[in-house]
Amino acid sequence: MPKLTKFLFWLFTLIFGLAILATLATPYLLVIRAGLPPADEILLTSRYLSSLVFYLLCGGSASFILWQARGILRNLTRGEVFIVANARFVGRGSWGCFVISAAALYRVISHALDYEKWTYVLMEYNTLFVPVFAVAGLLCLVVASLFESAARLKQDNDLVI
Repeated sequence: MPKLTKFLFWLFTLIFGLAILATLATPYLLVIRAGLPPADEILLTSRYLSSLVFYLLCGGSASFILWQARGILRNLTRGEVFIVANARFVGRGSWGCFVISAAALYRVISHALDYEKWTYVLMEYNTLFVPVFAVAGLLCLVVASLFESAARLKQDNDLVI
């Protein structure tokens, strides 16, 4: 089990680094995808701005969630499972899920205002992100509460001889 945990720790570290690079490259990738119009034209389009905000918030939040998961795996490598620090890591990860959900809601609303047929926007993948990441954030809060309760029980049992 420790070998798998160490492997996952380094895998999450690698994915975290790639997520940071992808987040930092987002403005440049959006310009390339848009077909390289003049800089002043692309910055004034609401579609570019909403996409930029969405991708930066989602990339930053995903990186934050990966960093929290990396912290949990680091504690698991040490053999510390039910500790308060793991509950805090999971609780902080839930906020990343809520930010992704809010960013997706922002993008759905901004696209609905941009298009004439707003029903088209309801069929985009962003519409699915709103409830999925909101529920994931709530589940992370429940798991964080369970970890905290388990850590307290473990501390109480460690005091009993």
